[in-house]
Amino acid sequence: MQNVFHQGELTVQQRAGESQMGALNGRIISTEIPPVAQRFISKQSMALVSSQSPEGQLWVSLLTGNPGFVEATDSGHVTINRQLLLSSPDDILFRNLTKQPQLGILFIDLASRRRFRVNGQGQLSDQALHLTVVQAFGNCPKYIQQRRIAHRATPMQAAHTSAGQELKSAHLELIRKADTFYVGSSDDHGHLDASHRGGKTGFVEVLPTGQLTIPDYPGHSMFNTLGNFESNPTAAILFVDYARNSSLQLSGKATLQFEAHSEADL
Repeated sequence: MQNVFHQGELTVQQRAGESQMGALNGRIISTEIPPVAQRFISKQSMALVSSQSPEGQLWVSLLTGNPGFVEATDSGHVTINRQLLLSSPDDILFRNLTKQPQLGILFIDLASRRRFRVNGQGQLSDQALHLTVVQAFGNCPKYIQQRRIAHRATPMQAAHTSAGQELKSAHLELIRKADTFYVGSSDDHGHLDASHRGGKTGFVEVLPTGQLTIPDYPGHSMFNTLGNFESNPTAAILFVDYARNSSLQLSGKATLQFEAHSEADL
């Protein structure tokens, strides 16, 4: 059977002593969306999408809509109806996609703690975002914080946005209170992925230098995200403030610290 992992993933699996378990779990990775996952995707009201800017930065975007705004039309294709979006139509995702077609999408239902990842090639039209599947697989509900989200009832015409290179006090507060974030990564061939990270409130620490330190908890041993970082350190993180209907998108570089167990080790 052809190995579904690239060299970065294999390296991290080996360093973590999880090569055998990673190979076993890697059998869930497919080039097609199974029927049960097609039905799951088509019921979702939220999608996390990673994209890459022409300058090489990664970004994770939150798209929302009433159920039906996204549809797995068959085992190899997903369509997001732009006319049914409730989130901002000005999200950076749409600008990125005009230049860089690779996308990674995470479909996640926080209420039921189910999730499914689809990666592939995107194509944008005035009416829809179309994805041709290259890689598809589910993940277990581990570390997903259960919550029910009340989405907007009407489409957002535009979002108030600001950009910069420093974390402000409001950003730091959001990060330190977070029990969930979403992460975008890429291998060294530009194939993107979007994933979820969860933990107890405060599991993401902010160092005096402004760097974020994030523990990696035991999971399915495939190390898709960390394997991408091993090959390509470019990273994106999205924090969502569900109560205030706002978000913080970060783009930067990731460093893996295999021997670090505390801030003193960094």
